[in-house]
Amino acid sequence: MRALAVTFILSLAAAAAPAGSSAQEMPPSWLGVTFESPAAQLRPVLGDPVRLTRLPEALAGSGVQASPDTQPERKARYVLSFTSPLFLIVSERHGAVVGIEAESEQPLAAEAPAIAPDPRGIVLGATEEAVLKANPDARRMAGARGMTLVVPLGNRYVVAYSLADGRVRSINWFTRPSTDPPGDGPALSEPAGDSPATAVLDVAKSEMDGIRWERVWAEFHPCDGTSRWVKGTVGTSHANGRVYDAVRYTCPSNGATRTVYFDITPFYGKF
Repeated sequence: MRALAVTFILSLAAAAAPAGSSAQEMPPSWLGVTFESPAAQLRPVLGDPVRLTRLPEALAGSGVQASPDTQPERKARYVLSFTSPLFLIVSERHGAVVGIEAESEQPLAAEAPAIAPDPRGIVLGATEEAVLKANPDARRMAGARGMTLVVPLGNRYVVAYSLADGRVRSINWFTRPSTDPPGDGPALSEPAGDSPATAVLDVAKSEMDGIRWERVWAEFHPCDGTSRWVKGTVGTSHANGRVYDAVRYTCPSNGATRTVYFDITPFYGKF
């Protein structure tokens, strides 16, 4: 349903786009990600996502009919903080970054200073008043998740601030598909994790965060569509200068088992 909401925002933003604007727009950067940059370059910095969603396939899976002009898109979810938790969602089309979003799973009662403000100076947890002060031309849109303030920025970029209890719960920067540059590059991918060669890259900063990250990854990959894998034995191995965890999981609903390989080289031995 998130994809459907974004489609609605795009249509509203298109109607609100400034007529005749043709100035060259510099690609914004936020949270270490830059618009129009190759999505394949994100892996060494962000690791692999805990979840990768493909559109329009996700729409079909939710029973939503995609429009004929829906462009293939992938949304990669990364962990920003384990406390709330907070996530970074990067969207990719044609191999390039076309969306940068920060989201809290729960409504926030205050600002989240650990997360950098967006290019307009707004942080997660900011008040509606703060958003309107920085974006007086914002337009309100009511949706299933509450109120969203939509701000068209020139011909290409749009930002949507979704509110919960009067505070910003998500900040979503994205581009209009009609402005995508020509060409294609490597798409965001999701490794299978069934061997060291296809291990899932975990770039946590410490072993504690690495264990937390693996738990979040498992939560986003339920074993039968709904049930969480139960973690069992863990084996650590070394190969080709890399370090791997082989985690054995069991599905509580049907007894199925799976071993997932995680590349833990970035944080191995760091406490």
